[in-house]
Amino acid sequence: MSVPTVPDARPAQVAVSELREEDLEQVIWIEAESFGHPWSGDELLTLLRAADTLFLAVRYGSRVVGYAVGYRAEETFHLASLAVAPGRRRAGNGTRLISRVLEEASATCRRCNLEVRYSNHAARRLYVRHGFTTDSIRWNHYADPGDHALLMGRNL
Repeated sequence: MSVPTVPDARPAQVAVSELREEDLEQVIWIEAESFGHPWSGDELLTLLRAADTLFLAVRYGSRVVGYAVGYRAEETFHLASLAVAPGRRRAGNGTRLISRVLEEASATCRRCNLEVRYSNHAARRLYVRHGFTTDSIRWNHYADPGDHALLMGRNL
């Protein structure tokens, strides 16, 4: 699937908002470009429709260039996935998303947890900048390619 390139946008055109069902095709493309084992469209649609799920998009105009999805379980928010389109990384979009996730989650939760590949240094730096620390490591958690999972969290 090919998604057209995102035109340059002035900062006023950048916004974080709730994801809509009609945005899913763009999210599926970002997911496929970002992860070796991407979630399917059906899995993403199920998350979008779930009651305790937060599904956000960062938009340049009408184009989705990144997303974050997570869910509430009692007093903990679990950030399940955050990804930015390859051409829009290192431009503040991950920060826009994680900042909004933390703001939204803090209204009903006391803690935010996530899992990240040990080898994903860019994501780890983003999370550390936003106050996350490593709680534990799942050794050899990922196969293909093999990698460890860092379980990170922070209080809200």
